[in-house]
Order: sequence, then structure tokens, then C-alpha cells
Amino acid sequence: MEQSPPGSFLSEITGPLYERECSAGYVRRNTPLSRESSPEGIVGAVLRLVGDAGRYVIGQTVVDGGWTTH
Repeated sequence: MEQSPPGSFLSEITGPLYERECSAGYVRRNTPLSRESSPEGIVGAVLRLVGDAGRYVIGQTVVDGGWTTH
């Protein structure tokens, strides 16, 4: 089972989190990449997992911005 928890990314749902610099700064400081992603930044990895390129991939977590390294 593969999963792609995207970490933090700017979206309609998370928009209010990024409106205040203190909360946006917290997310950036606690993400090893020090930046948020976007839906466009996630789609490539998801396509890899669901396509032929990922047919031998099992039990992987991808696209989390490094959250699992904490």
C-alpha cells in the first residue's frame, strides 16, 4: 500500500493557515524542505505510483515534504 501524505501545501482548505505569518512560519520551520508544496508539486509522484513505473513499488510513503524524517 502506497501513500502520498502531501505534508503541508497551500490549498483552499489550508489557506487560512498561511494568512498569518506566525502559523505559516511554523509550518516552514517544521518542514525539512522549509517550504510548502502545491497540488502541482504532488501530482508527478502520485502518477508514478499509479502508473507502470510504480508497479513494483510497495509500502512506500512519498510526497510528505520530509515530515516523516522528524
